[in-house]
Amino acid sequence: MTFVAFGAVLLGPALGRMTWDVVFYAVLSLTVVRIVPVALALLGSGARPQTVGFVGWFGPRGLASIVFAILVLQEAQLPHTDTILLAAYVTVGLSVLLHGLSAAPLAQRYARWYETHPRGLMESDPAGDQRPRGPATPVATSEAGDQ
Repeated sequence: MTFVAFGAVLLGPALGRMTWDVVFYAVLSLTVVRIVPVALALLGSGARPQTVGFVGWFGPRGLASIVFAILVLQEAQLPHTDTILLAAYVTVGLSVLLHGLSAAPLAQRYARWYETHPRGLMESDPAGDQRPRGPATPVATSEAGDQ
């Protein structure tokens, strides 16, 4: 089954109800709504615009859209749930298509940019040591205090 056929099977019912408003929202969601929060989160990190753009474009969002769509479907008593779900379907479908088509060329472009810049950029700093989750030090128990 080709990618287009697979997409048509999954999105087929949604494609018949799609409007320009939904498409506009999906495009806006994949660009401005996606990249601006990433840029704000990376302020002060020293990340270069190329890194901010790359992370903003490829950062995780699809799973969150699916989870929120399921919550709307199962839990919320909102008006226009069909429109909300349609927007989620189209956004995720468009995300899969656009990110799938752009992954290899943009990753290669970012890698070329990274290789031509001197070290010392935030992007080349080693990550610090990661501590495991849980208490920083083990909690000691003493039997002497029980008496």
